[in-house]
This record gives sequence, structure tokens and C-alpha cells, in this order.
Amino acid sequence: MRKTVHLKSIFVFLLMAFLHSQTFANSHELKWFSLEFKKMIKIDLQTKEVFIENPTFKRFDTFGKLATTHPEITSLDCNYFNINEFKLGDKNIISIIGTSLVYQFVHQNNIFTLIRLDKSTFKGYNFFAYQFVRKDTLYSIGGYGFWHYSKELTYFDEKNKGWEIYKYNNDGPAEVTYDVCGYDVKSDGIWTLNFISPEQLKEGKNEQKLYFYSFKDKLWEEKGRINHAAFNKYNVSLDKSSWANDHFIFNQKEGSFIVDPTNNKIYVNDLSKGRFWGNGNDIYEYQDSIYFYKPLELNPYEKYLSNKMSFKEIFSHFKPIEESFVDTSFVISKTNWLLVLILLIGIYFSKKIYYFFQKQSSLFNTNELNFLKLLLKNECGLNTDELNQFLDIAKKNIDIQKNQRNQFIKQINSKFQIKYGGENLVERKSSEADKRFVNYVLNQKYQTHLKSIIH
Repeated sequence: MRKTVHLKSIFVFLLMAFLHSQTFANSHELKWFSLEFKKMIKIDLQTKEVFIENPTFKRFDTFGKLATTHPEITSLDCNYFNINEFKLGDKNIISIIGTSLVYQFVHQNNIFTLIRLDKSTFKGYNFFAYQFVRKDTLYSIGGYGFWHYSKELTYFDEKNKGWEIYKYNNDGPAEVTYDVCGYDVKSDGIWTLNFISPEQLKEGKNEQKLYFYSFKDKLWEEKGRINHAAFNKYNVSLDKSSWANDHFIFNQKEGSFIVDPTNNKIYVNDLSKGRFWGNGNDIYEYQDSIYFYKPLELNPYEKYLSNKMSFKEIFSHFKPIEESFVDTSFVISKTNWLLVLILLIGIYFSKKIYYFFQKQSSLFNTNELNFLKLLLKNECGLNTDELNQFLDIAKKNIDIQKNQRNQFIKQINSKFQIKYGGENLVERKSSEADKRFVNYVLNQKYQTHLKSIIH
């Protein structure tokens, strides 16, 4: 019995030593998923040997040599720095998360070169940042560094060889990390959940919300609270996801979920068949394919290609559920408030329009409007006697009649010219029957305009 225990102890000790050596002995190795080779690449910075993944035998085979020396990388403990590769035009670019380092990755005849593109000197500020390519430009959002989480969006300026801040027009989530974040190519925007730090969890602040950032408007929009009830019955948390084909992929022990944030839909695979691609897998997307990396049983830190599928094929294994990703009651509530706001704005502008036309129609007083209506009905206008009768001055002496007629017509023309400019609205024309008499007629240029004012 003692011998068995002793052998077991030795086995456990050797296993732990093996795992430790496999996990931490590679602090001088760069390792990432290569978009060009569609396999894992590993570079030993000490020996300058380059290795490529052999998924069949679950090992790395010698592939070539690194021709350049990089003291700025060898000083790093590569265990703590993830690496992303992107296509920028015809270039293969790698970015080391947690630093500002950006390189072009070049190879010819198994001779590999890392060409440094940045001139930055700082590091340690953007661990857990989410990086993506938009319009042939590398972007980075959020992350952790210097004891706080960030929501800052930056982009790499190849001309200036440094990272520049991309300014928002409003406030969005307080913190952003790569855990649940993705760039939506079709909508040209960023989907993310607000990051909840361990400190916030201790304080009971665990409400997650969905946000969308539009590059077109440079604005953040809060879409609503996450409907955790839809996931709780599957015993699924939303702490970490992958992003592929403009969808979130949540891979959990109880099953896998695909979330379409644009249409607020949740899709789940058939749980009776077990996990779709296994808990703990890494997922990489390139073009229309998804690459699944499964951890080794003896060493979960070493992962090898286990499957490759198109997103369309993956999606065919999922079915929608009734529950929505964002709490619909919250969305309806926000929609109702939006409708009320639109209604109030509509009332405000309708009143403005009403008062505008009222002001136009009240340009002339009632007596003036009635006179203008008479002129519209009678193309020949009114003669002097008819105007005297209209103004109720027929019994007054001739001088008073003349003065009041002139004042009345002058006031109408003055109001019209101040408002609209141009010529007189009411003109004096000699009577065709007797040139000694005058008729008061409308200026033919403004008849249509006058009708619109009156009506």
C-alpha cells in the first residue's frame, strides 16, 4: 500500500513538473495562429528557430529560421502577452497585446523576418484589449493596464508609426475588454458588453448591458439589459465569448450558443448531443472558415487544431430559442420613451409651423384681408367710389377721403414689401372707360402668392 502511494506521489510530481515545464518554459517563445499558413506558428527567440504546428501528431515541427534580432521582445515574458495576426492589404501584421509593438511578418525560403512598424516605447497598458481591422487600419479598444480597465479606442497610424486615439462623440460603457467584444463589418460598428470587474462584483454591481458603437456617427448606443434568464436555465455565464461572422459565440460546459446582436436573437445547439466543439477551445476566424483548437488532456495550455468548418455549416447545427438576448421589456420601455419624445418634438414643430402660417395670414388685418379678397374676385379692381364705400368714408370731404385711401393702400403695400420685398401689391391704374378716374387692382405678379397667404 505504501509502495503504491509512493509511486502515485512520484507520478503526480513528474506530471506537475512536466506541465510546469510545458507551461512556463516558453517565456521566450512567440506563438500565434498564422492567417497565411492557417496553423499555429512558434518562434524561439533564443535559438531563432521557427516551428509550425503538425495537427496530425499534435506537435510542432521545425519550419525555418528567424533572420532578425529583437531585444524589445526578448525582454518580455511571452507567457503574458497574446499575439494577433491581421491582413492589412498584402501585408501580414502581428500585434503583441499588452504592448504597442507591431510587426510585418515576412518569409521567403523558410527564412522569416519580423519588420518592426512602430516606434513606440511603452507597454503594459492594453492587456485584454480587443483588436480588429477596419478599412485596412488596425484598431484596439479597451483592455487593462496600470491598475484600471479602459474603454479607449486607438488605431495604428503607419505613417507616424504609432498609436493614435480615436475620439468618441459621447460616453459609452465604462470599460471594454476582448471577453465579449466584436467588430461588425456589415454595420461598421463595435458590439460589446460592459465589463464587470471583480471589484464591481464584490459591490454587487453585476448588471450587464449591450452597447453598439457606430463609426458613422461616432456615437455609443445602449441597446439594453442582457436577458440573463435565457441563459440561467442552461447554467451558462456570459463572461467570455468568441466573435465570428458578426456573431458572438459562447462556448460553455452545458452547450454552445450563438448570439446575433443585430437582430437580438439567441441560437443554441442540440444539447442532447453534448457540447458542440468542447469547453475550453480557442476559436479563430479567417475568411469564411472557423478553426477550433482543443487543449491536450495532459496539458491544457497546449492546444492543437481539432476541426475546421465554415460558419454556415456551424450555424446549421443551431436553432433559435424564443428568448431574446436583450431584455425586451427594457427595449420596449426605451422605445416608448423614444415615441413620447418623437411625439413631443412633433407637437412642438407642428405648433411652430401653425404659428408661422398664422403669422403669415395675420400679416394683414381683417379689413385689409377682406379688401384683398375683393380684388382677387374682381380682376378690374375697385374704383374710387367703391373703395370709399368699403372704407366707410363716402360721406367725408374729398381731402379726408383721399388721405385715408392713400394711407390704406400704402399700409398694405408696406407690409407686403417688408415681408416679401418686390413691387407694390396693390396698384393704381387709370380706368379704361375714363382716364380721369383710378381703379385699385392687384399686381398680377403676386396673385398666386396672395392666394396662398390668404388661404
